[in-house]
Amino acid sequence: MTDANVELVRESARRFAAGDLPGLAGLCTPDVVVMAPPGWPDGRRFEGRDAVIKEMARAQEDWGHQKLDVLRERGERDWVVCELLWSVEGAGSGLPGQVSVFAACRVEGSQIAEFRYFWDWDDAIAAAAPPRS
Repeated sequence: MTDANVELVRESARRFAAGDLPGLAGLCTPDVVVMAPPGWPDGRRFEGRDAVIKEMARAQEDWGHQKLDVLRERGERDWVVCELLWSVEGAGSGLPGQVSVFAACRVEGSQIAEFRYFWDWDDAIAAAAPPRS
């Protein structure tokens, strides 16, 4: 199951980078949740496919070209933690930019139920850790 979960998260990154937001929506549960990293512009919690896809479209609108690379990943039970490098080029200016972010993605069945973004690998790993009793 972990290999399938890792591939699902990789496919979500490919679809995001390709601008295939309807395809990305199909990889997510209807009640998918996205939590932006602290300090991200408009960073907050987005709930439900429509809200999540609308926010992802907003995040892409200023970029003429983009690429999203999964640099490393680790599957743990129903979670996949990955390091992402988002490379962009301004639509009008052509200026390049890059941002590294870490994601903890929770999978339910064969769809992604949650994307939690962080600035640090260890924070993403901690988010995917089972609760201590």
